[in-house]
Amino acid sequence: MPVVASESVHKEADSGAMGNDATKLTSARAAAAEAGITAPTIENWQRKGWLPAPPWTKHQITMAQRRSRQRPGEGSTAPHGTPARYRAGCPCTPCREAENAANRGLTYRRGMAHWAELGPALLDSLASGVSYQDALAAHGVTQQALTRHRHRDPDFATRLDEALMIGRDPTLPHGTNMGWKARCRCPECRAFHQSYDTQTAD
Repeated sequence: MPVVASESVHKEADSGAMGNDATKLTSARAAAAEAGITAPTIENWQRKGWLPAPPWTKHQITMAQRRSRQRPGEGSTAPHGTPARYRAGCPCTPCREAENAANRGLTYRRGMAHWAELGPALLDSLASGVSYQDALAAHGVTQQALTRHRHRDPDFATRLDEALMIGRDPTLPHGTNMGWKARCRCPECRAFHQSYDTQTAD
């Protein structure tokens, strides 16, 4: 389907034609090389209506570039295997893997920031004797999320176990099936449950 450029694009084209800009760029690759960006970026500008169908003048590419956040040196000329190059439109495997790794890092940092705010209040609840399930429900935390963070942050895991030991029910026989069935999740009851699962699996 042909791309219909906006009226402003055609005005810019006419303006560019009035200058000393006789060179015609007949492909996205040629236009990208002229602008110092990637060919997918040029194609994206076409889809947005910032460029008419080729060929283009240098002036048209410049005007489209001004409307975009894409600038030479800001990702488009970054090395392959970087998030910046991927965000500039490069679909190669190293760039895609770098972007995925960056997203995982962002998720990790956000998770750590979330738990830095949430963790102290949750640990205080557990240490005060509030049951494991009730404490999690009160703070809007799932058992799966807590387990993930415990594995991700060893320091938090240590403080969690300390809080569970302080707040656990002293009347229960900890480290036994009875303690686990009473919904205690202190380190001793958890260790018993894990060993029991292992024995059952064998």
